[in-house]
Amino acid sequence: MKEIQKKIIHKYIQVSIPFLYNKFLFDVTKKRGWSILDFLIIKELNERTLTHTEVNELLNLNPRITLQVLLPMCDVGWISIEKGNDEFVFAISYRGKEIYESTKNSFELPYTESNYQSQREIFLDINGNYHNFYNTNNVLMPKAAYSSYKHQSDKQVIELKYEYSYVTIEAEADSLIKAATNEGEIIDGYTAIDSNYFTGFKYLIVDMELTERNGYKIMDNVLAQQLGSKLKNKVESVSFEQEVIEIDSEKAFKQKNPEYIIDRKNAALVYGGEDNKTKLLELIDKSSTFLVIHSTFIRTGCVYDEKTQEFTDIFESIKTALLRGVDVYILWGKTEREEDDLGFEKSRAEDLGIEQTLKFFNTKLHEEGITEQVNFNNFTRTESHAKFVIADHVTKGYCCMITSCNFFYTAFNTFETSAVIYDNQFTSKILRIASNISTGKSVMMSDTSRKLESLANMVMEQIERTKVLKGEDKLTIKLVKKQEHYDYINSAKNLATKRIYVVSDFISDIAHRPIFDNLAPLKIKQKFCYYKKTRHMSDAELEQKAKELSSLPQPIQLKKISGKSHKAKSHAKFIAWDNDDILLTSLNWLSANALEEKGGEYHELGLHIQGLNVAEELLNKFLPVAKN
Repeated sequence: MKEIQKKIIHKYIQVSIPFLYNKFLFDVTKKRGWSILDFLIIKELNERTLTHTEVNELLNLNPRITLQVLLPMCDVGWISIEKGNDEFVFAISYRGKEIYESTKNSFELPYTESNYQSQREIFLDINGNYHNFYNTNNVLMPKAAYSSYKHQSDKQVIELKYEYSYVTIEAEADSLIKAATNEGEIIDGYTAIDSNYFTGFKYLIVDMELTERNGYKIMDNVLAQQLGSKLKNKVESVSFEQEVIEIDSEKAFKQKNPEYIIDRKNAALVYGGEDNKTKLLELIDKSSTFLVIHSTFIRTGCVYDEKTQEFTDIFESIKTALLRGVDVYILWGKTEREEDDLGFEKSRAEDLGIEQTLKFFNTKLHEEGITEQVNFNNFTRTESHAKFVIADHVTKGYCCMITSCNFFYTAFNTFETSAVIYDNQFTSKILRIASNISTGKSVMMSDTSRKLESLANMVMEQIERTKVLKGEDKLTIKLVKKQEHYDYINSAKNLATKRIYVVSDFISDIAHRPIFDNLAPLKIKQKFCYYKKTRHMSDAELEQKAKELSSLPQPIQLKKISGKSHKAKSHAKFIAWDNDDILLTSLNWLSANALEEKGGEYHELGLHIQGLNVAEELLNKFLPVAKN
């Protein structure tokens, strides 16, 4: 029996605050343009020139922040910057004077308005106060995640014990809108997504420090202010005379990939090049608060068309999303060559050209007076071959797209396979993976990885399903990491009774043991499809392998898929067996080594989907493409 330790006073503790919560869809009008600080600077410069020091004193800001405020006005030609004797000197331009004269009576510089809908979580505390934690670093956990956290934390976690006299409470419109409104926004109305009631709990973890005179105090002063005086006082007067939670530090905690059983309506299976482009544009156009796109490869022509001197339709859609207030992250997967590699100079030159094109996109936004920017993760390579999109769909909620498609490299003229999953828990999982791989070779968290982790915590919630799903109404899905792929070759081998299809972009001799030898004994129909052999496999080796497979007691067809002039017709990567099982992935089944540790567990990502006739539906789309 564990010995209970009482009245142990810890220097640092954590307090968990329960909140009732719900999601609402708000009608938002947002001003895009310049702040009051920008107006004050233009007003002052209209009277006199200012040194950098004088601007710092005027704004009472850190000198680095001051430069961040001034440079956008330099970019649009409103002010000029010159080198003085000891420091920079700023002066208003003729254009700047015109702008000031036309706006001085309204006390704000030119702006544009955008109208959009935004889905946000609003929280209700015990004192009846409404909170919007969206634009903060504070993460609220659903009950299941909180229970897991509490038993793993190395600090004492004390939960506020509120005696709620209600299970649900109706949202009050004025308070709801006030809490949901962020700086620069006007909210005209809202729609209750599920109901107009706050239901369920989420928990906010607050770090506390024991002070000499005033007992426990909230360490984050900004958070303390956000909570309000009543709730702050309750948190800081918490009693710590209770049992200490003992942690078994030797117990290994392994995160396993769970199965998700979802309604078939909450999944979209997308097959074909143009259909994938249409779905991508939908996710961009319907994104509400954030959008994450990971593409292994990026081609300048997929960003900017040199002939027309215009950005592509995909990047124009991204621009529109930025104007709606969507936070856009683009992650680049391509592994950088080592300096002693053959072709390093050529590859590096190509990469620098891509970086310049992407920077040019953000520069053009600045020139148009658009303050929002795409977060390119400082062009840090994730070194992952996975391909995915994560978004907050304005009507369908949080979702992610697992795909074979390089959205910023393809012309969408080859067969691709994708699955869009509208499920909070699954989306949260992919956000955590995005956060993990965004650091690249470094093990240190970056600003981007922290933001993505924060989004993952925001999205994560325990979904209680009261509906019993029938066979035709449900899909069972499971994320498949790199080293887990061959497990599904074994599953197909052991479970298939009718047919197995293995489809890859490339083929090499790597597939010999894990796939060819493993599946050869089966006495069912099998077909292996590819577009091109790698340089590691000779024509003679490929021809010999095709003969070996076709001469088996149950012949296996090895088929090349190419169109006119030997151009690729398929970039898809999947296995399908019988009628009800498919695995859509980024892994080239016939050329990549899934057991190789290089690149880590998220170097490839796939999705196993089990559901009535899902394989039949996929093959009905693919087989006409496979015919030469």
